Amino acid sequence: MTDLDRRLHFRRALYHGLTETGHTTAANSLSLPDAGRIAFDAMKRAGRVPAFARQGGVTVGRAAGASEATYKKYLTFGAIGEISGYAYKKQPTLEMTGLVSVTYDGIAEVAAKDEFWSSIALLAAQPAQTRQDVLQVFLDVIRRSGGIKSDCLEKGEDFREEVINRLHEDVLFHSESLPPYRPTVFSDELGTDNKYFSVRRLAGAPGSNHAPVLVRWFRRQMQIDRPTAEDLVRGLTALLSHPEIGLLLKNGGPGRYHYQIPEGRILLYASSAVHIRVCPRCRSKWEVTTDICCPACIKTTVRSEKVAGTYYRTEYQTALGDRQQLLAVEHTSRLSADERRSYERRFDKEPQDPLNVLVCTPTMELGVDIAGLSAVHLRNVPPSPANYAQRQGRAGRHGQSSIVTTFCGTYGRYSTHDQYFFRFPERIISGAIAPPLFLLDNRVLLEAHLHALVLELADYRVLAKPKQFLRIANDEDVQAGLPMMDGVLNEISAKVEAAKERILAAARGAFAAELANVGFTDHDLEEVVDGFAVDFDHAFERFRDEYIRLQDERRELEAKSAHQGITKEDEIRRKAVVDRLTDMREGNGDFYTYRYLGNVGFLPNYAFPRRATMVYFTDRKESVARHPAIALREFAPLNTIYYRRQRYQVVRAQPRARGQAHHWSKLKVCECGNFFMDDQVAQAAACPVCQSTLMGTHTYEHVFELPDMVARRIGRTSAEEEERSRRGFIVSPYYRPDPQAVSWAMKAGDQEVAKVSYSSAACCCWLTKGPERRMKWASATARSAEPGFPAMIVSRSTLIQTAATGALPGPNLRTSTGRFCSITRGTMTSC
Repeated sequence: MTDLDRRLHFRRALYHGLTETGHTTAANSLSLPDAGRIAFDAMKRAGRVPAFARQGGVTVGRAAGASEATYKKYLTFGAIGEISGYAYKKQPTLEMTGLVSVTYDGIAEVAAKDEFWSSIALLAAQPAQTRQDVLQVFLDVIRRSGGIKSDCLEKGEDFREEVINRLHEDVLFHSESLPPYRPTVFSDELGTDNKYFSVRRLAGAPGSNHAPVLVRWFRRQMQIDRPTAEDLVRGLTALLSHPEIGLLLKNGGPGRYHYQIPEGRILLYASSAVHIRVCPRCRSKWEVTTDICCPACIKTTVRSEKVAGTYYRTEYQTALGDRQQLLAVEHTSRLSADERRSYERRFDKEPQDPLNVLVCTPTMELGVDIAGLSAVHLRNVPPSPANYAQRQGRAGRHGQSSIVTTFCGTYGRYSTHDQYFFRFPERIISGAIAPPLFLLDNRVLLEAHLHALVLELADYRVLAKPKQFLRIANDEDVQAGLPMMDGVLNEISAKVEAAKERILAAARGAFAAELANVGFTDHDLEEVVDGFAVDFDHAFERFRDEYIRLQDERRELEAKSAHQGITKEDEIRRKAVVDRLTDMREGNGDFYTYRYLGNVGFLPNYAFPRRATMVYFTDRKESVARHPAIALREFAPLNTIYYRRQRYQVVRAQPRARGQAHHWSKLKVCECGNFFMDDQVAQAAACPVCQSTLMGTHTYEHVFELPDMVARRIGRTSAEEEERSRRGFIVSPYYRPDPQAVSWAMKAGDQEVAKVSYSSAACCCWLTKGPERRMKWASATARSAEPGFPAMIVSRSTLIQTAATGALPGPNLRTSTGRFCSITRGTMTSC
């Protein structure tokens, strides 16, 4: 949302800057390098210059002027991005809406002078306007492919460091593909595998069967053969790169010549035309005087269309002062309580703060308490009247007038639900609101609640910081495995033993029915109480594994820095590792002792998560936890994760055991949904649930329980993605019911139509079979034999990739093809 608003703001500023300064015709056009200046001046006149300096930046004196100059350079860079690349169908640029036209310095003079055309027989006798149209198309193809000579494109890393990284992230709106890691050039001599340039072809490389876009366009447009079209392209290249013309810069030497358009020869002007020539297929606009075949997609004829009154055109023409600028942040359960309170304070109590939109997840429908909130927008219809009441109730909490709008979608998984309530809106708030229900007849949940009961009645206060009870002070402690400090476990055992009878009596009184339902005997109950100290110690094994692994990684990075030097990405990673180690010792965030014990399932926690799967970020100290069944999709290899306005890609697994050890399991599944693992596979001749034979059933030899994952930043969350990018995966659920399950027959009259079973101790397994796209057209046999993901689990430098992308080299590579699975135990109802 913020990215889209900034992009719209820039386009309004550029358009109004051109119109207000009189750049409204080709004869009075503006040079591209001046675009940033006139856009900034338009913002300044309207009083809509955003806070572009990084926090803590200088705001007075010459240094403030330098910061302003940096922002102007960024706006010029934005203008280059605006006119390079082909049409955006979702968010058309100023050029594609017809509000801004692009031409080239001297193009009309070149077209008019006959002496320039004597060596190009096909065009020598053509009218000047036809020649100009040909030159316009020729240069537009190069420009839209990014073939522009500009420092911000040529020296991308320097531009990122000297301009982009010195601006506040809330003002950035550029495409993540810019600046490119390799500038684009046009050449028929350089190889396409050039490590310095991204090479595009003009007439085509010698001996190549591939015809470049310009050759194909000339063939279709002028009805000529390929050799003639190639000669025409070469002739135009020579003409435009002639020193007297200079519309193409010729660089390099013999055998490596390449061409680009100098940015100073590209001109912009605001257009008042209401009819423009647009390709109906790809929506590209072309600045020509006659209908031509589209140079972008070749197959379609460009035609004149009326563009006045279209949405984006109207938005770009709106005065800068007539639109409220938006700054949105996420307000989700992923954030710490302090961060959420900070956002609420900025939103509600600080009128000068630009933050004016909170984007909340459903988990926060009870977590927003802002007195002045007057508007709530629901992205889809909530699932129940209770949810709707809670969400709309965030607005007008102090009796003030408020508005709640609900968007009813027509596509995606919510479409039928939303459209139903769009037709019957009164039903959104009708019906009885059911009280919340939860079941404790689950052994794992009961043990967590029993642990909480032990802590309460034994009167043992768990210290907030792990460094207060774990030996974590030096390398010797790390080598020893971070044991508990002397006396800690003895103190816990003594206090639990002293309160044992009270604990047992309280447990029987509070959970008698639930204990009986799961077969929890008095002996089992005593074992939980007697083993509390040992279980408390074991609960920190995950903490120890991660801390030791991070210390190893820190030492590796420091050794690399001392002996080889490290990249900027390595330095960011080193800082993230050090910060996370500090949080672990100090009990910050998720490592606050009680929160950590809840996350690992030792104590009860929000929504009762157990054995959560984590994803770690290479550039951050934070991590995100998900229930394993959800993580199987969200954290799958190469999937995209969105976190704090950044996009991350899952790049490798992080086994929880020390030494990166992992264990493959075997799995066999029955058509009824039952499953067998490891030693059960060899003994599974028939399914005990449905009695069917399993002798010919396929066995999955390599199944790996989903480990923690690691994600690497790949860009910002930008307006180019209207929907979040998710890779689809085939995930199949399987269930192993409890032998003590209760069953009922469902009848229609006297005929039994279904059997309903309820089990409080079922075992569920979710198995991922690989990316959905690869499986879509596979037969049933092929799907059962699908290899899944090649899981390459070695050091921190090794990725997990799908089979389509191939193997990656890595030290001590151990590669096996297998499937990820997630196994949980809990309550199940089947029909």
